[in-house]
Amino acid sequence: MFLQGTYFSKAFANVVKVPTNFLIPILIILCVTGAYAVNNTIFDVKVTIVFGAIAYVLGKQNFPVTPMLLAIILGPIIEVSMRRALLLSEGSYSIFFTRPISLYF
Repeated sequence: MFLQGTYFSKAFANVVKVPTNFLIPILIILCVTGAYAVNNTIFDVKVTIVFGAIAYVLGKQNFPVTPMLLAIILGPIIEVSMRRALLLSEGSYSIFFTRPISLYF
């Protein structure tokens, strides 16, 4: 990674200079191909297209993207941690309110 960052960072920065008319179709093709390659089903491609359309509509409505990205990235981590805490407390939700820092969050 160090060598790649050292020697190719200027070349990677040139992606910004590519016109969006060329870049967006290439990204769409790569996303659809990647969705198909995961399980080799058209269903995954349809799901990708539906969620892409939803993202497009939300972007046009000035919906904030950052909270969505945080939810997608941190959601599984939070879910695993919550399950672990509930197992430790034998299913009692009071574990989330017994300590000051957990009560704060």
